[in-house]
Amino acid sequence: MQISAITPNYNCSVSNNMKRNNVSQPSFQGGLNKLEVDVVLQRLAKVNDEVFESFSMPKLREVIDYLVKRYECLGTRSCGIQVVGNDDLPKLLGKDVAAKYDLKDKIGLCVAVGDKYGPIEKMTNIYQAKTFLLYPKELEKMNQAVS
Repeated sequence: MQISAITPNYNCSVSNNMKRNNVSQPSFQGGLNKLEVDVVLQRLAKVNDEVFESFSMPKLREVIDYLVKRYECLGTRSCGIQVVGNDDLPKLLGKDVAAKYDLKDKIGLCVAVGDKYGPIEKMTNIYQAKTFLLYPKELEKMNQAVS
């Protein structure tokens, strides 16, 4: 199994001599419009069956390995990760489940297994999903660790 690193798109201005200015924070830019994101969130919400309040790379690896192994019999070895912003967490978790957790200033990292390789939005069937709740700084640390 191969998992690509999560890498940010850095927004910065380019000076006249084509040198990039330093930036202090990454800016994640998705390739989906708001309607497409909502469709993906609805599909994930139907199969999201577990929420983790703490995040670590070993736990993420364990969850990915579990999901891939569980659905390997269906011919899939694909697992996708969707970063879910704070405003969209109630859509993913459902209002009842979201009320059980402290979502203040947190984002979601939803791990899903489906029938196709590539991003979650390209999966025809999403079999199962699990979500980690974390602070954006934790995601930045994870990105630095894998790059």
